[in-house]
Amino acid sequence: DFCKKMLYLELKQRLPELLLMRADKMSMAQGLEAREPFLDHKLVEFMLNVPAHLKFKNNTTKYLLKKICRGILPDEIIDRKKVGFAAPTVRWLNNGKYFPAYFEKLSQKSNSIQANVPTNPGRTALEKLYKNNVYSFAVQKWTLQNLWAIKNIDN
Repeated sequence: DFCKKMLYLELKQRLPELLLMRADKMSMAQGLEAREPFLDHKLVEFMLNVPAHLKFKNNTTKYLLKKICRGILPDEIIDRKKVGFAAPTVRWLNNGKYFPAYFEKLSQKSNSIQANVPTNPGRTALEKLYKNNVYSFAVQKWTLQNLWAIKNIDN
């Protein structure tokens, strides 16, 4: 059936190259080993043979898994919306509390980040954003990129 073909394609194409390789690289870079318990080969083989109406029902994905877990896990865990894994940038940067110190660190000479430190108009605009407590996504991204470069390239 169509559902089985799509799951098989996802399993063979997208998972290994995109998701699993990235997860492995990111976790290993931090000295961790990620585990994917739902990719156990016996479970995958079983799920490939489960009819589509037990995988998706009434616009509910993972229907069978949720049905099995009901009564074991709290409903708020089973029924919560899917949340992607995103870096907690704002929390890391403490809502801008340490931005002036970060900016000062980034303003110091450094071979690896020198090309990323704006000069004249760009630098003036960034300084203005910092002074006015404007911590946009672009400013956060620039800050994190350069702090990463200092930690991982300069040191």
